[in-house]
Amino acid sequence: MRTRKLKLGRPDLSAQIEQRYRQEKDSRHKVRLLCMRLAASGKHSAGEIAEICGCSRASVFEWIKAFREGGYESLLQRGKPGPEAGELRGLAEKVSRQLREGVQSGRWTTAQAARQWLAREHGVEKPYITVWQWIKKCGGVLWVPQPRHPGADPEAAQTFKNELGARLDALAKRAGNRVRVWVMDEARFGLHTETRKVWITKGVRPTVQRQTRYEWDYL
Repeated sequence: MRTRKLKLGRPDLSAQIEQRYRQEKDSRHKVRLLCMRLAASGKHSAGEIAEICGCSRASVFEWIKAFREGGYESLLQRGKPGPEAGELRGLAEKVSRQLREGVQSGRWTTAQAARQWLAREHGVEKPYITVWQWIKKCGGVLWVPQPRHPGADPEAAQTFKNELGARLDALAKRAGNRVRVWVMDEARFGLHTETRKVWITKGVRPTVQRQTRYEWDYL
C-alpha cells in the first residue's frame, strides 16, 4: 500500500528548521524540530517520521498542527513540565523536608522502612519504587555505617590524641634516651551484631549506636 508523503506546505523551511535544530540544546525540543524538518522535506510519510523520531504518528500530526498554528513557540511549548531537579512530586513541603532530614541523618536502613514511615506518620501510601526514587532525589546512597558504642565519647578520644604529644614532651627526657610506653589492652568475649547499610546523603559517613554486651579481661 502506498503511503502519502507529508508536506508542511513550506519546503523552503527545511533548511531553516535544520539550522534551528543544530542550535537547540534540549533533546526533547530536538526531536520535535527533527520531526518538522522531515515533514517539511516532503520525503517521508507520518509512519516513517514517527519511526525515525521514536514517537507515535499521533504526535507527528499534533506537532505539525502546533507548528502551523503558532510556529516554533507553539511547537516547543510543553503543557506539563517535568519536575525540577530534586523535586519530590506528590509530597507536601513539610513531609518532603522531613524525608530529606531523615536521609541526611541515616534514619532508615531500607527504602521499605521509609515507605512505612510515610504511611504511618503522614498517611502517604506510595509504591516501593516511588519512595526509592524520592530517596535518591534527596541525595541518598546505601552506605555501611561505622558502629559506635553507646558509651563512646568522641570528644574525649580526640582530646587524648591531641594531648598525647604534649604529655610525652613533658617527660623531659634527653634526646636519644629510650622510653617505654605502656598500653593497656583488653580481650572481649561477646556477640558481634551485624551492621547493615543505611540510606545517607552521598559523601557522609554515618555512625550508628550498636548495643554490645561483653565480658572483659585486661592486660
